[in-house]
Amino acid sequence: LYEMATRRMAFHGNTLDNVSDKILNREPVNPSQINPALPAALEAIIRKALEKQRSLRYQTASDLLADLQRLKRDIDSGQKEAGSVLAAHRTTKAIDSLAILPLTNETQDPETDYLSDGITETLINNLSQIPKLRVLPRSTVFRYKGREMDPTALSRELGVRAVLTGRMVQRGDTLTIKVELVDVARQAHLWGGNFSRKLDDIFAVQEEIARQISEHMRLHLSPHEKRKLAARHTGSREAYQAFLRALYFWNKWTPASSWRALEYCRLAIEKDPDYAPAHAVTADCYTSLAVFGVLPAKEAFPKAKAAAAKAVEVGPTLSDAHLAVGLVSLYFDWDWNTAEKQLRRAVDLSPHSARAHYGLSLWLLVQRREQEAIQEADIALELDPLSLPMNFNVGYVNYFAGNNDRAIGQFEKILEMDPSFVLASLILCPAYLRKGMLPEALATVEKALPQSRNWSSLRAMLAVVHAGSGRAGEALEILEELKKEGASFPLLSYWAAIISNALQDKEQTLDWLERACEERVGLLITLKVASGFRNLSQEPRYQAILKRIGLP
Repeated sequence: LYEMATRRMAFHGNTLDNVSDKILNREPVNPSQINPALPAALEAIIRKALEKQRSLRYQTASDLLADLQRLKRDIDSGQKEAGSVLAAHRTTKAIDSLAILPLTNETQDPETDYLSDGITETLINNLSQIPKLRVLPRSTVFRYKGREMDPTALSRELGVRAVLTGRMVQRGDTLTIKVELVDVARQAHLWGGNFSRKLDDIFAVQEEIARQISEHMRLHLSPHEKRKLAARHTGSREAYQAFLRALYFWNKWTPASSWRALEYCRLAIEKDPDYAPAHAVTADCYTSLAVFGVLPAKEAFPKAKAAAAKAVEVGPTLSDAHLAVGLVSLYFDWDWNTAEKQLRRAVDLSPHSARAHYGLSLWLLVQRREQEAIQEADIALELDPLSLPMNFNVGYVNYFAGNNDRAIGQFEKILEMDPSFVLASLILCPAYLRKGMLPEALATVEKALPQSRNWSSLRAMLAVVHAGSGRAGEALEILEELKKEGASFPLLSYWAAIISNALQDKEQTLDWLERACEERVGLLITLKVASGFRNLSQEPRYQAILKRIGLP
């Protein structure tokens, strides 16, 4: 077909090895570049027949025959491109949605997964800067890592028009990347590229891939958008590779992986002290370690604050930098004005960032603007529907807004998606308690405890369930065990207040809350929306705590 359409061989070379290499690794010149009069639908048929990826080629000869007969019918009727799903250039309208699947690491060395994952994430982040293009977020597409998927089925499942697939091989300091861009709606091969470069050229390769994608999806970019697409946050390959390793661990969402991410962020910053994304991830790691009780707030938050401030200083247009400052201002400084300014700036800089909308939803919740908080949380979930943290945030915000049924439904959905995501169990339990569903609350926490390796916060929740079930002795026994953990449980004062309040001991509750306030425990920001403490609303000591935090 190719030779009949162009009068040339698709793969031509002077030696057998040269021809074999082209057949295996190179794309032939587009037929229309040789024969401009060629019908677009026929070119699409030829490109599909020449696909190197087996699942994208015609699966049977009858399928190929059907498309050729359909094309002949359309040409004979004078409607050359009507009615054919393969009319590759039927419209010049830009493709507005894209899924960039994780590059397959064919190096067969798990230690290089960080590189294939990192290049994928960089492409996602860069192309997400284009307002007219919806790029599926990392947490959605990485669920398909390592899975063989038919692009057509994948497109329907994810609701996108185009899919980018590819693979990567690293041999020494040589990096080979092959990518293919497919317009799945029309079964049209839009572009394929094969790059073999030195690692030092990694930035140029990524920029070229992003540029080719934008061009072949007919995204007519402004000069400003082109600059954003090619923006580099560092010129150091060593810093960039260290940062890719940091992202690899940071995205695992565990305390242990956060520590590894911090190590690589430090290395990246050593190589390039002005590397804004590395400072932003450093801030986020310290913030999460404090909020979830791995580090004391007074130890972690000053480090998070310094890293966030540096990120904004060297990367004033980086959305994640402003998000980092906003979260530190929210959880530690209790500076609501700065938090709002920074979180709204993060959204303005990256309207398609689920994390930016997530941060703003937390600020709105603390301000008791519950319906707006729910709206922002829903936007974040719409942008990143398979992200466990974004799903969790919807349940979290609805729980504190008093929407128990939706919160319960959301947390149950999360545990169906991933039973090991114990954070959902932690808030599902009190939601059950509000509804008087004591057996369900007990079963949930008891199931989650072994999965969390007896996480102290979950043991504290078990004490709360016991207290709500009239088993005060068992609740007090757990509280005494938690007290013995001392410095290894930085959230002791916060949880001890919750347990004491469940046991209806007001004085002990207030003592623990005052201690938590002194320790600047970040979770105190929800005091005003936490229904469990409403019985203390008229207590002068409680009012003094709220005033000290500055809650509205």
